[in-house]
Order: sequence, then C-alpha cells, then structure tokens
Amino acid sequence: MKHKTFIIGEVILLLFWLMPVYGADVLYRLTHNCQDALIIGKISSQQGQNFKIEVERVISGRLKVQSLFLNSDFEYSLLFTKPQIGDVCVASLQRSGPGYRIRWGVYKVASLDKKLIFEKVGLSEGLKADLTALEWYINSNGKATEFYFDGTDGVQAYLRLENGKSLRIYPVPEQALETVFPAEH
Repeated sequence: MKHKTFIIGEVILLLFWLMPVYGADVLYRLTHNCQDALIIGKISSQQGQNFKIEVERVISGRLKVQSLFLNSDFEYSLLFTKPQIGDVCVASLQRSGPGYRIRWGVYKVASLDKKLIFEKVGLSEGLKADLTALEWYINSNGKATEFYFDGTDGVQAYLRLENGKSLRIYPVPEQALETVFPAEH
C-alpha cells in the first residue's frame, strides 16, 4: 500500500513539474499594463532631489503630461547604476498624489536608432533574455506579450506568435523584428 501511495505521489509531482506556469513576475507586469503608464523618456535636468524626465513616447497606459519629476534617489533596475542627465530610459510609473512614482522599475536604454535596445552590459544571460523580451514588447507597439524561457541548453527566450508557433528571440536570431511585426504606415 505504501508503494502505491508513493507512486501516485510521484505521478502527481511529475504532472505539476511538466505543467506551464505563468508567474506574476516583473516582465509580465510590464507587458500586461500593471502600471498607470510605461514610457520612454529622457532625463533632461535635475532640480533639487528630482530628475525631470521629458516623455518621448507612452508605450502603454495613459499619461497626461509631457514631462514629469521622479525622485533622483533611484538606480537603474538590474544595472544598479545611477542615472545621468541625457540618459534615455523606460520607466514604469504609478500615479501618486499630484505626480508619479516608479512602479516596476526604470531601465536604461542603450540605443533608440532603428529600435529600442536596453543596456545589458554585465548582466547574466537570464536578465539579458528578460530585457530582450521587453524590447520585443516595446518594439512591437505592445503586440508581443507572450514570452517563455528555456534553460535546458543555455538561456533561450521565445515569443509565442498568434498562429501558435514560437520564435526564438534570445540569443538574438538572424530574423528581424520587422518580419514578424511589419511597420505600420
């Protein structure tokens, strides 16, 4: 009897082990509107204890101002470096009284040339994969929201497409973002 109970227990554990799990992690919260606004902004000045951020684009949510102030006592999420005037960043914002506060972090942007690319120097492969998924979300204008990760052969990140297929997005494949989400004219 003990042997049968043990086997049944093992089968139940195996079933739970193989089931996909959706967590409420930061990536999910950033890509599923769990903040009042997700913006791309440029740090234009420091006034006292606050950075002034000029809003360049609202990625998701609503923001009724073109600039806002954030307490300057923050570091870039994952990088743990202090922001500088002139930096471009992606900020998750929550309304707080008459202004805004940081909700799920502020992420330093390395490039905005053809598409947004985050600063990833010194990060682990797992964090680079997370930031790559967030890049895809932003560069697709919020269309890419379903990501999953595989660590069996190094860290890999995938985007689940509407047709049910998957596209590897990290390590960066040869296929460009434009082939999956053509530019809207």
